[in-house]
Amino acid sequence: MNLTKPFSHILKIAALPISLAALSLLQSCTEKEVVPQFTADPAAFDYAVSETAEMQLYVQECSKLGADLQKMASEAQTAWYQRNWPEAQVADASYSQKLAAQTLTYNNERVALPAIKLYASLEKEIKLRLDQTRHSHSNVVDYCSRKLASYKEGTMDLSRNKNADLYLKSLASNTASAPFKIPSLSGSLVVNNDPGRSQFNLEKTLNEQGCTDSEILTLRNDWPYEVYGAFCGGSDKTIFVTCEWGECKSQ
Repeated sequence: MNLTKPFSHILKIAALPISLAALSLLQSCTEKEVVPQFTADPAAFDYAVSETAEMQLYVQECSKLGADLQKMASEAQTAWYQRNWPEAQVADASYSQKLAAQTLTYNNERVALPAIKLYASLEKEIKLRLDQTRHSHSNVVDYCSRKLASYKEGTMDLSRNKNADLYLKSLASNTASAPFKIPSLSGSLVVNNDPGRSQFNLEKTLNEQGCTDSEILTLRNDWPYEVYGAFCGGSDKTIFVTCEWGECKSQ
């Protein structure tokens, strides 16, 4: 056996296992997944609900402008759902939970007046943008085409608000349901600007409930059946009122 090898050569051999271990550790660190950081953001629920409802309304309204746009709208909606639906679903569930105290059942539907108002406001705004009395048909088609393309290509994804999107992703389930109308508590009632014949008794009913200086939404005006939603001034109180043959009662 040769015992005359340089001491430096022995050190190199001894250091080899340590170097390999260090390399392995460094490699594992570089391969370790970096978890994106975010802060809890309760406003993320309202944000995602509004963005999803707006997308659904654009799809609904632009689809009315012809077969080509109907096909484009369907493709845009499908692509958007594939990227965003789990976050949208968890946002709607949390938004609905926030409105639990204002939720009631009407015609076998669970509805809440703030959700109805939100949906109606977005619908009114979008219809105004697409109003064909103010724009030529070709301009409206062009606007819809560009809007739908942005939904299909991902520039209108929820990830535009990075922190909100990451927060929603952390809460989302791996088993999302089939898409549905959002906000789900907006139901199928349609806001009508024209009050019915029961307006006097409606205001009397609201005054008896201490609901003054109220904003009133007409949700059904089909005499003898009328439905109203009131947002009482100076508070978060809402009152759902049904009228039949002029006799009104709150729910």
